[in-house]
Amino acid sequence: MQTLPLVITGAKGYVGQRLVKELEKRKFKVFEVDLIGQRAFDLSKPDAAERLSGYLPDNFDLIHLAFPFPGTMGSNRMTDLVKSVNASLLSLNPGPRRTLFISSTAVYSADSVLEIAPWEVYGSLKRQSEVQLAGLGNLSILRPGTLVDRTRRSAMAALYLRAISGKTVLLPKNGSLAHPFLHVDDLVSACATWSETNESRNLES
Repeated sequence: MQTLPLVITGAKGYVGQRLVKELEKRKFKVFEVDLIGQRAFDLSKPDAAERLSGYLPDNFDLIHLAFPFPGTMGSNRMTDLVKSVNASLLSLNPGPRRTLFISSTAVYSADSVLEIAPWEVYGSLKRQSEVQLAGLGNLSILRPGTLVDRTRRSAMAALYLRAISGKTVLLPKNGSLAHPFLHVDDLVSACATWSETNESRNLES
């Protein structure tokens, strides 16, 4: 089966590094886009699309992982950053044949009445990005839950790992709170499978 080269944003991140390794193992030609590395690209810069045009192949599929993590910056800065990155992706010429956007289960519509807190801003921007990136055409959306593995350090991941090890866990709201989890390897596998399907129709997961 013939597949196109893959462009991965956030290629040096927690998921990105694993995904690149898996795709290369499956014999994909991978183009990495990240703030760090030998070829650093800042997608929030006004000239990002122009700079990338000299680096990317003429035909490619895109997996968009790059997204600021909640609490790492102020709400206004995060909003401006995400809008700038989305604008750069929409300005790519040529653009991707297909795009897979890694969103989140924690998405909120723009008209939701929410406390302006890091996770709420994050969720709202994920949802806005889903709408905006539809302009790329042939957009697939994957909404994973909280990512876990033995090396990941977060409150929710720690809760999950404690539970599966058989230790006592105190659950919020008397245990009535439902929360989705996904192992990092399963997310990587899902992205790699999408890459291999070679379908050009619109999908949403």
